[in-house]
Formats: sequence, structure tokens, C-alpha cells
Amino acid sequence: HVLHEPKTINFLQKMLAVNRNVRPLKNLLNLIEGNYGFLLFQKIDEAKQRLSTEQSATIKFASRGIHFKEQLTRREFENLIAKDIEAIRLTIDETLQAAKLTPKHIHAVALTGGSSKVPCVQDLFRRIFGEKKVILIDSFTSVAGGLVQ
Repeated sequence: HVLHEPKTINFLQKMLAVNRNVRPLKNLLNLIEGNYGFLLFQKIDEAKQRLSTEQSATIKFASRGIHFKEQLTRREFENLIAKDIEAIRLTIDETLQAAKLTPKHIHAVALTGGSSKVPCVQDLFRRIFGEKKVILIDSFTSVAGGLVQ
């Protein structure tokens, strides 16, 4: 919502007037004015999903004068989400401490949801709890249907 505010649009237009490299600013303005943020998000999300099974993915976007094609490797993606993975690890540690448990006390860990398909997320849980304890459940319907085993 902040991007659609007149103050933001005016700022970007002023930046266009004084900046030599105007292409990225024009792209951003077109993205905002055309309300293409969600479309771009979908393209990025598709690439994230492909990176769960492939070593690289291409993000292609072409709309209202915005054209780009960006290759992303799984390693680059993992570097981008490294802080999130660390936050998950800290949350696991804090949860175990609060419950006064160790990974040895846990019999099974069910991973569900879109992020559970990300290999480095799976690896984190396997490192902490062990390979045999980590169960991958249907990522998109298990929450609605309930975790039954």
C-alpha cells in the first residue's frame, strides 16, 4: 500500500529526473502503477517451487514495458533465505527449551506447507531430529484435511 501513495510515486518520478540509470526506476513505476506486484510475486513463487526439485530456475516477467529474465540457482536462493532458516532453527531451539525437551524426546516431526518442500528446510529438521523422524506430508492439503497417520 505504501508504494501506491502519491508521496512514493512523486519521489520515484523526481528520482527519474536526476538519475542516469532510469530503466529500473521506470520498471518500478510501471509495476506500481500497473498493479503488477502480485503477478511478479507469482512468477517468483513459481521459481521457488521449481528450485525445490531443480538446481536452477528462471524468473521471466513481461508486462507493461517491464521485461526481465533472471536465472536463480538453488544455492543463490538458499543464500537469500539463510536468515529465515536461522530463524526457524532458533524457534526450534526455543520451543524445545521451553518444553524442557531435547530432539531425542521427539518421536516424529511432520513437515507440511509450501516451505516444507524447500530442501534446506528439510535438511535443517533432519540435522536436528534425525532422518527417520522427519515425515513429509502432502504440503498443500494436510492442514485442511488434518494430520492423520
